[in-house]
Amino acid sequence: MFQHIELVSPPLPNAQTSTFDVVGPVCESADFLGKDRELPTPAKVDNGSVAKIRHGEMIEDFVKFFDGL
Repeated sequence: MFQHIELVSPPLPNAQTSTFDVVGPVCESADFLGKDRELPTPAKVDNGSVAKIRHGEMIEDFVKFFDGL
């Protein structure tokens, strides 16, 4: 099976790129959306440290949509 994938905003010609596996919970928690995809390398900040940009989901996050049903 083949599916052509094209980046909406391709990297600039001089941009650094890296190869990534793109994964996420589509049907299962380990679904692969793309394997070995050439994507722009994320910018390093604060000497290579990482920052949490969202909290981990908990059961309360899922059931809140059912309140009042």
